[in-house]
Amino acid sequence: MSWRRRVTHEIAFCRLEITASFPSVASLFLRKQQDERLTVTHGRGSAHRIKSASTPVFIELPEGKPAPVTWGQHAIWDAMADLDGQDQQFNLSWIISLPASSTPLAVHRAVCVLVQRHESLRSVYGKAADGTVWYRPVGRVYIPVRWLEASDEEAGEVAEKFASETKSHRFRHESEPPLRLAVVGTSGNPRLVVFVVSHLATDFEGLRLVERELIQLLERDSSESMPPAPALLELTRLQRSERGRRGGERSVNYWVKTLRKAPPMSTDPALGDLRSPRHWKGSLVSKALPGAVGVLARESRVSSAAVVLAGVSWTVGRYTGTHQPCLMVMFNNRQREPYRSSVSPVALEGLFTVDTSGADLVEIARRAAYASLSTYCYAQYSKPELLTRIADSGADHTPLNRACWFNDLRLNHEPPQTGQVEDLEREIERSVFRWVEQTDTHGHEAITIHLTERGDCWEVTMSADTAVLGPRSIQNALRELELAFVEAARNCQSEPHGAPAR
Repeated sequence: MSWRRRVTHEIAFCRLEITASFPSVASLFLRKQQDERLTVTHGRGSAHRIKSASTPVFIELPEGKPAPVTWGQHAIWDAMADLDGQDQQFNLSWIISLPASSTPLAVHRAVCVLVQRHESLRSVYGKAADGTVWYRPVGRVYIPVRWLEASDEEAGEVAEKFASETKSHRFRHESEPPLRLAVVGTSGNPRLVVFVVSHLATDFEGLRLVERELIQLLERDSSESMPPAPALLELTRLQRSERGRRGGERSVNYWVKTLRKAPPMSTDPALGDLRSPRHWKGSLVSKALPGAVGVLARESRVSSAAVVLAGVSWTVGRYTGTHQPCLMVMFNNRQREPYRSSVSPVALEGLFTVDTSGADLVEIARRAAYASLSTYCYAQYSKPELLTRIADSGADHTPLNRACWFNDLRLNHEPPQTGQVEDLEREIERSVFRWVEQTDTHGHEAITIHLTERGDCWEVTMSADTAVLGPRSIQNALRELELAFVEAARNCQSEPHGAPAR
């Protein structure tokens, strides 16, 4: 297709009305509405640009008393508040491929069931004068749905661009449902559904559950085999129960004890280079990373997640002057009911620390696998209570000990395919570094590392306060992380040692 070709796709706009029963009129997409259009423009050197009018959908709050949110939602609310009106950074997107037999009516019915089942998708949120963060389910909610017509070749790209654009607009949580939808279709047949949601409503594991349930509804046209989805109040009551309070207290005690024992973390002033904007994010896309991690997972007999934790800890420790750095790591804690059947965000950060001294990455990975068990066990708590205890106990003796974050966002945590070490070394030359963001709007994080998949490559990003790590240090740290994995893979014995633990 010519880069200069301009392709215009008609976009229809409708309101998806969710009530206690299915609407009698099953027309989901209004094909003749002319005042909303999606324009996809091809320009030399740039990807598709989506232009679409977007009218916020507001709802009338029902009568009733609001209820307190869960621990995870409260922590997210406070983190969003720190961003001074730029909380669109907490918006999430998820694209779901639909079964070939899907029809607009079937998609409509399935989405209705999902929003009925899960309160967090149809609630409004706010904060009371006493500091309580509350939610209120809405009995009648209007959710914007857009139909994006695309060719077979363009469907995925159109969905991605819609998700990217829509995520950039913040939700008005006190008056707007935390969900926006689009359906990408070809010749009137739905192919993809795009969910854009506020992090207050769900997390990535919750979106995986949304995908599984949507496909099940489309294939079986029934929710009878699904376990009941818990109400948010059920989760809140569990957390505030005697059992929940005891678990929360154990978690807080672990945090305080670990932080007080942890060596202080600080960076050499020479590594900083204060810039404006202050926070810079660099990205390294590498095909060598997954292959090297696969070799190390096989050699150490632990999961690829543990191997990655080991490498990130080693890198952060090098740049913060300690052999036992602290990392804030997100854990979703959905291994038991009722959390397993809830899309509501239950993820909270866990405190991870591992000794990186006197060992290679294989041994550090084994240590990391063991250390992560404590991180997981003690990652459910009331964050306001945790912060109070940390301050009162003096466990915040160095701010950087709670300002380094790592988030493994890979969808597939199976051990990566291993390759020849010589190939991995050649792939390093093909890795691509680029700057992806500079901003003054940031939370309390001084260093943040994210890992995602991009086809057969991995993308690792590092955001840092340039007063702590300047641009050159950020780029060097990402390159050193990649090189450390590849060199450790080279040092491993060539004979296979059995499959890694999962």
